[in-house]
Amino acid sequence: MVVREKEKHTQISVVEDNVLVEHYVSDIQEVQTVGNIYLGRVQNVLPSMEAAFVDIGQARNGVLYAGEVNWDAARLEGQPRRIELAFKSGDPVLVQVTKDPIGHKGARLTSQVTLAGRFLVLVPSGGMTGVSRKLSERERSRLKNIVSKVAPKDMGVIIRTAAEGASEDAIVKDLESLVRQWERINAKREEFWHGKRPKLLQGEPDVAIRVVRDIFNDDFTKLIVEGDKVYERIEEYLDTMAPDLKTKLEKWDPAEHEGKDVFDKWQIDSQLRKGMERQVYLPSGGSIVIDRTEAMTTIDVNTGRFIGRGKSLEETVTRCNLEASEEIARQLRLRDIGGMVMIDYVDMVMPANRDLVLRRLVECLARDRTKHQVAEVTSLGLVQMTRKRIGQGLVEAFSEECPTCKGRGFILHDKPTVSAEYDDPYAMRGGDPFVKTNKHGHGTTPAPEPQGSSPAVKAKLAQIAAAAVAANNAEQDEE
Repeated sequence: MVVREKEKHTQISVVEDNVLVEHYVSDIQEVQTVGNIYLGRVQNVLPSMEAAFVDIGQARNGVLYAGEVNWDAARLEGQPRRIELAFKSGDPVLVQVTKDPIGHKGARLTSQVTLAGRFLVLVPSGGMTGVSRKLSERERSRLKNIVSKVAPKDMGVIIRTAAEGASEDAIVKDLESLVRQWERINAKREEFWHGKRPKLLQGEPDVAIRVVRDIFNDDFTKLIVEGDKVYERIEEYLDTMAPDLKTKLEKWDPAEHEGKDVFDKWQIDSQLRKGMERQVYLPSGGSIVIDRTEAMTTIDVNTGRFIGRGKSLEETVTRCNLEASEEIARQLRLRDIGGMVMIDYVDMVMPANRDLVLRRLVECLARDRTKHQVAEVTSLGLVQMTRKRIGQGLVEAFSEECPTCKGRGFILHDKPTVSAEYDDPYAMRGGDPFVKTNKHGHGTTPAPEPQGSSPAVKAKLAQIAAAAVAANNAEQDEE
């Protein structure tokens, strides 16, 4: 893991085998609210939508759906679980943000508050103990026994994957820290309950601490940090919460590396630029094209220059799709693509090859910590999958909407752009790739016709030719 603090930005990169696979930016923290806990005020309730709109102090109201309501706290006393019975306009409600505002949609809220620690997640409104499915049965049983001894009776606890191999003391310390957090939140809620404005009760830590807390574990070999302030914050957090990982922390001083940036060692900046391009080229010569729409993200696989060395077209196409699956899994993580994803692989005839490509995609996605689900390959060769959307993606963090086309990617004209004056009548739309077209003129400029030689050049050529003939005749006379 590589952390760089530069000017007002803190960037965190996860590098696997010298390849960038994940990237986080502190700029997002300025607008990111996921995990924040608010005492909000209900603005209005829509029974037909089974939702309530809650003011949490942002530009747009957050949305609390009926499925995210903590019904135990609603105290309906035997009445049906309907949101219009649980809330009315002006009611205070304790909510937590689960999704950032995206586009014209407000933040997604839940009243089932959770507090995340290094090893555990505390659920104050629950009473059950859950364990990550990624752990082995033996480890799950060990951790459950530890938590059952110390967990509060009226609260639920979820054991994270990071708890694998953790000692009992470390787990108890993590749980005690979370319980103290909840007590502070409860005290603030009682203090501001009768206020008229929404109140932030607890905010998530800055992006550097949050990423180290959620991701950094024994699987990482190093945590290299450039920047005094961010280094001090991370060092303080590790001293308090994860002293066993302190030995992996290193500070990068550009003066000791000929003034080079820590990102230069792994060429992270260049990998970021490639990660924001629409087309990604594969080592074999093929490519994938990534487009985002309002409904979903589409990924198209092309063979390009990849001709393969297989005995048949089917084998060549399968090899290209297998290579594309690895790159698609990496791009999903790097770009932090969320929502519905549709992958259009190159058509394969044999069902066994389709299953092989699907298995490769699932295997490559196993490293992805974000919740995802992959469906089967359809008859059209499309793979449908979903990936949990939490906040902004990589492209959104480094870009802004074009003021001319408003993000559509083309400019509209009052009159039709198709014209016979062009060599390619569709030149304004991008043109036919097989026709060389000048989009800004009237077709391709014709090549100039060759001009004849000047009289002086002709005389010189005639003189050379006469000399050559004379020399040839002289050789024949000597023979």
